Amino acid sequence: MNGDDALPLSESAATRLQQYPGVQAIGLGMKETGGQLTGELAVLVLVDRKRPLSELAVDEVIPAEVDGLPTDVVEFGAAYALAAADTKKYRIEDESKVRPLIGGIQVQARHWGVNIDTGTLGCFARTREAPQRIVMLSNAHVIGDSDSDVTDAVGQPSMCSICSTCCSDTVGEVLRFRMTEHVDGAIATVDASAGTPAAQIKEIGAVAGTRPLSAQDAFSGTIEIQKRGRTTGLTFGTVRGWIVGPQNILNHNGSVNRVSRDHLLLQVRQPSECFVLDGDSGSAVLDMDRKVVGLLFGGNEKGTIGLACPIQFVTDELQIDILEATAVVPVVERAFAIAPLAGIADGPAGELLETPAGRFAAELYDTHAEEVRRLVRTNPRVSAVWRRHGGPALIHGLARAAEQPDELPLPVELNGRPVAEEIRAICDVLARYASDALRSALVLHGPRLAACGGRTLAECATMLAPRPAEAVAP
Repeated sequence: MNGDDALPLSESAATRLQQYPGVQAIGLGMKETGGQLTGELAVLVLVDRKRPLSELAVDEVIPAEVDGLPTDVVEFGAAYALAAADTKKYRIEDESKVRPLIGGIQVQARHWGVNIDTGTLGCFARTREAPQRIVMLSNAHVIGDSDSDVTDAVGQPSMCSICSTCCSDTVGEVLRFRMTEHVDGAIATVDASAGTPAAQIKEIGAVAGTRPLSAQDAFSGTIEIQKRGRTTGLTFGTVRGWIVGPQNILNHNGSVNRVSRDHLLLQVRQPSECFVLDGDSGSAVLDMDRKVVGLLFGGNEKGTIGLACPIQFVTDELQIDILEATAVVPVVERAFAIAPLAGIADGPAGELLETPAGRFAAELYDTHAEEVRRLVRTNPRVSAVWRRHGGPALIHGLARAAEQPDELPLPVELNGRPVAEEIRAICDVLARYASDALRSALVLHGPRLAACGGRTLAECATMLAPRPAEAVAP
């Protein structure tokens, strides 16, 4: 079902590798050395943990080459379906109520009178059968994975704890699901009381369609992605490879949720340190042009690797088409988006704002932030450049740096390109449409902003502060 005439790995070779102790699954992807993808195609051998050769018998050592391809042993751990409520690092836990509904927000279903674990509303779709309906898309293991779940209520952000119908948070009901080797997906109707759904995803923006990926696309190692989930928020990654399978996807009690084949292996990339955690299940995975490539359904315990169903499998098995925006849709962003200095006076960065350099940076922000925010949200050209050149990733990095303003540096790269180049591109497009005051500030401070990569917020504030006898253009 991978859609390719032939893979450069025989089924017999994959089966043999699967028999080695500790092997979780077999795939194809770029070989990684020293934390960097090398561009060399390899057979990915996912294991529960890497063990030194001294612990292995001769017949337990994974061969260095299979079918003419080098092997790359990837420490994965167990693969989990991500819908549980334990506490881990990097959690944002967005439990906000959002109307009208958009993608990337929390949902919860109620089955047999019991509220199940929360997950994420990925995006919206249109059913192919008549009469066509607009539906919510998430995982089957989030909103419904058995026939008894069909017509059960779905709530946003959660279901009422008293009943399934009296709560204003009820937004629809389960329409159908597919829990197969290739798809963990379900759709739910949208109640009129929930408003007209917007074809956008929180912090990402308007959905620009779909991008079906073949196995060859996936193991090229060049496709950068983003996702927005209710637990970890907006995070960034790379499509690392294509997992041939079979791979056991576990519940958190250790039982098998399902066996999966032909799915995408997703790896975290800067500025994110974590890509996915419990509760992010059901998130839509998009490329950096906001085209949906997959539906997130699982990952490893560390949160550094995610698993997703290729979107073409999801749409075919559920008989839906992903809803895309027909016009520019304002982005619904986190409170700090394009406003990293807001609300930090009482946090770790509060002392920074008391310094002369910090006060100057805050004044600069107060003067121009609203105009920048308006341009990014309403001007199609600015919005496109902002996203293409890593604006959301930059804001994510700023928010992280604000946690330890004297120690945590800003990213040195955005989307795999030097942060200086990306900031210059953003400043250039802003200056084209800016007021005279903002344009003057960009001309004066833009080069210093571009030099902020790899520096702490304290260092950046010092760089921005005016030199002696220099005209200040806040």
